[in-house]
Amino acid sequence: MIDRYVYSPINKIENPALRSALDGLARLLLDNWLYLIAVLLLWRFPNIIAQMTDTEVTPQRPTGDSVFWQSIMAQSLLLASLSMSYNLLFGYSGIVSFGHALFFGTGGYVTFMLIAQIDGMSFYLAVLLAVVASIALSLIAGMVTLRLKGVYFTMFTLAFAEMFFVLAKSGTFRNYTGAEDGLVVRDIIPDALNATPTADGSRLFMYRLTLVFFVLVFLAIRRYLSSPAGRVMLSIRENEERARTIGYNTVRYKLLAMSFAGVIATLTGILFVLWSTDKRVKPDLLSLNYTVLPLLYTLIGGLGTLVGPVVSTLGLELGESYLRDKTITVGSTTISIAEQWDLFLGVLFIVSVMVLPNGIVGTWSKWRAERRIKRMEHELHADT
Repeated sequence: MIDRYVYSPINKIENPALRSALDGLARLLLDNWLYLIAVLLLWRFPNIIAQMTDTEVTPQRPTGDSVFWQSIMAQSLLLASLSMSYNLLFGYSGIVSFGHALFFGTGGYVTFMLIAQIDGMSFYLAVLLAVVASIALSLIAGMVTLRLKGVYFTMFTLAFAEMFFVLAKSGTFRNYTGAEDGLVVRDIIPDALNATPTADGSRLFMYRLTLVFFVLVFLAIRRYLSSPAGRVMLSIRENEERARTIGYNTVRYKLLAMSFAGVIATLTGILFVLWSTDKRVKPDLLSLNYTVLPLLYTLIGGLGTLVGPVVSTLGLELGESYLRDKTITVGSTTISIAEQWDLFLGVLFIVSVMVLPNGIVGTWSKWRAERRIKRMEHELHADT
């Protein structure tokens, strides 16, 4: 019914070029109206929180609920971007990697090591070199590991990433990496990208820049999946032997997916460092934690769904921040939700796998598809 009201006036336009342009715009808006509303709400998120809590969006001092939730939402959007990049590997390419944190940590380390060690090094040039390093690591890791199968591939990616984690913590390279203390970057962050000041709107600018990055990642992955290369990747995930039989070089397409996902993780890691409270690049960025979390968020949200990792990441990250000061009293025992969050996440993962094997969004999409099929069958029987 909505389509009829929208397209009827457009079809009456006599100018073919104008009619075609308006038709394309109408289709874009109707197909993506929910995404557009979500982006608009995220853009206005600091103002909404400020109105709800009677705080300022850009206060003189970095205090207040609006300022606090700007940081939480920005970091959640970055983790959602990391989850989408992991889903690109696991959900759409069938590549189960335990070394994705390598690319996440590489972004911060390479960028700020270059700035700290080379006089006159531009931040943006360092970011570009970090992306090049990420692609090189993807190709090296891919050419070595993609010829392995099953658990051997997974274990090799884990060992490859852990090697860099150990090197980052090692005192041997303390002058470069800061070892366990991390690399302090407070004084080498460009003023325009420093989220600490609030009165001049720097934090608000960084929040919106992070949101733009998140949207670009979402659109880039969606465009990739609808491209010929993305379609080949889906066929490789479903049946690699068949794809190889009909002439596709499956290793080449997997390397492309690994490089694409690695670049997204690298850029995400750089922004994550800019949002860190202590402004340090720490070895934790290379730890297994930043591989396991995207994996869990992908499975809970819906493996092989574009929106699933975003829904689960934002829901769980924002939920943890909101509930961190809450407690549950059971009889005479008081349980801190923040202290037991990992246990809650584990239980949620087990329940989601047992009850929702396709994840939250995957199960919802499957239910809608089945309902649509039943409706079509009912209409078909009614017509006959």
